[in-house]
Amino acid sequence: MINLFEIPEEGKTFKYSTETKELSDSLSDIIGNNKYESEFNIRPLNSKDFEIKGWIKTRTKEICSHCGLGIQFPVHAKFHDILIPPQDKPRDGKYSKPNHYTDDEVTGPDYAEYLEEMKFNIGEYLHEAIALVVPYNPAPELNPKGECTDCGQNVQSLLDTLLVKNEENHQEASPFAALKGIKLQK
Repeated sequence: MINLFEIPEEGKTFKYSTETKELSDSLSDIIGNNKYESEFNIRPLNSKDFEIKGWIKTRTKEICSHCGLGIQFPVHAKFHDILIPPQDKPRDGKYSKPNHYTDDEVTGPDYAEYLEEMKFNIGEYLHEAIALVVPYNPAPELNPKGECTDCGQNVQSLLDTLLVKNEENHQEASPFAALKGIKLQK
């Protein structure tokens, strides 16, 4: 927890890493035993609002969307938010958020809330920053030959093989395949 009362007017820079271990418990479910490194600055904008700007670099435990093997997906999340006091959130209120994801370009900082006691849970915040940058279908980078940099398999060949097998299974499992042999009597 960061006590926002202790942030000087010019701001304060924080550095957390695997070696300092402050956030290891907060991040362990998403990054496992992977190393992490984070640096960010918090500065007051007025007596109640603060700006947080920085980054976190780590790896997350994921399943490759190409081959289904476990991978360590690299993450470099940058963030820039305004920390505000807890807000009432009526459905049509100023601080309400939509219940869907959008690919629109973010033009400025979003906001995050701190606790009523002027405490900010940085572990929870960084946990969410990491989770938000992991894609829905994570996969390692491909080299120029189209091979996975993690397992070395040629991804296009793998996908072609899976597509052929899927078509064969679909043809065999078709409910109409049994109707081919039926002869109607007149």
